Amino acid sequence: MNFQKLKNVCILGAGIEGNSTAVFLSEMYPHLQLSLVDQKNTDYPTDLSLYDCVVVSPGIPPSTPLLGTARAITTATNIFLDHCKGKVIAVTGSKGKSTTASLIAHLIQTAKLPVSLVGNIGFPALTTLLDHNTPDHLFVYEMSSYQASRLEKAPDIAVIVNLFPEHMNYHGSLEQYYSDKMKIATLQTEEQTLIYNSENAELVKRAAQSRAKKIAYPQKDGYYVGIDGIYFQNNRLASFEELQPKGAHNASNIVAALIAATTLYTIDHNTLHHGLLSFITLKHRLQIVSHKHSITWVDDAISTTPESTLAALHTFPNTGAIILGGLNRGYDFTELAKEIAKRKIPVIVFFPSSGETIEKAIIHAGWVAPHTLHTTSMGKTVEFIAEHCKKNTAALLSCASPSYTIFKNFEDKGNQFQECVRRLQ
Repeated sequence: MNFQKLKNVCILGAGIEGNSTAVFLSEMYPHLQLSLVDQKNTDYPTDLSLYDCVVVSPGIPPSTPLLGTARAITTATNIFLDHCKGKVIAVTGSKGKSTTASLIAHLIQTAKLPVSLVGNIGFPALTTLLDHNTPDHLFVYEMSSYQASRLEKAPDIAVIVNLFPEHMNYHGSLEQYYSDKMKIATLQTEEQTLIYNSENAELVKRAAQSRAKKIAYPQKDGYYVGIDGIYFQNNRLASFEELQPKGAHNASNIVAALIAATTLYTIDHNTLHHGLLSFITLKHRLQIVSHKHSITWVDDAISTTPESTLAALHTFPNTGAIILGGLNRGYDFTELAKEIAKRKIPVIVFFPSSGETIEKAIIHAGWVAPHTLHTTSMGKTVEFIAEHCKKNTAALLSCASPSYTIFKNFEDKGNQFQECVRRLQ
């Protein structure tokens, strides 16, 4: 989009990204007449044809009827990619992209190289670009499927950690979700690089459509997950005991991060080892909150799909209590229910509305937990678990569903969980 030739632009959505876009465009193109509008306000437009271009925030679905009145549409992500002078590593995936993107940036930062972590993780890309837009500066961009869906240009390096059903209500169908998610790879040229997880069958099939140079992981001739840690060829970089992000799925994400960090730069193994050991797990992602009442309280509020909750259970095989449920998006809970039934987890708390569906699936799998609670209260949830959960087991907040029926978002849910655990006598 050539903003130099435009007169008036509407920024649709006045959240963090919308405000960042307004600041960027006003500084780069002072001649533009900018309108920053939000659905919460009374002046929200009913016709977008008055504007030369509309910058759409990620949360507005493509199917929104109002967008049909726009003459031209772009996004903050496209503006960023058009204006960025440095290299860009974009990271996406149904789950694990935040940890992977954060670790890539951390490894490069440990090597004392100029890098910024931006995008879906919470740091506005355009705001950061105003301060660091030089050819030697690297940007690690965590990209959601919402941001990827309207991409017009691909990043230098695309990292895709996995692919499974999510966000169908936004994208309209599973096929559209996969197609939107894969845009960071299918738009790439032969000069660009795609790093992808070869253990995900859906991803392997779709990665073949990309023209980019492909690096599949794990591979024994490079970085891979060994029996006791992360290896490069036959040399162990770090043992599992030393690493902060726990679980097999995170070990795979660590491999992806190592490959991405060393694709553009030569980083010695001592530096990589130090980077791996100094990396701190992100909040609400398999975060051990406390050991009160001899229970390991685990905040995995980020887990909003059955697949991510299954991964959490594999990370904490001694789970004695689990909190499940939230917004019902029609997920298939069969495999999760089988795992819970197999483990005979004795204490289960269910949040509406998917909690009822998950409970039926668990009963169908052959398990009726002796201690169950249906509630909307995090306080009652934590008290119930403290009363019934066996000592030396884990209490896992990993709901397998989005948070929005009771909580503002997963951060709100995780924060409430942590506060209630802190208040326990």
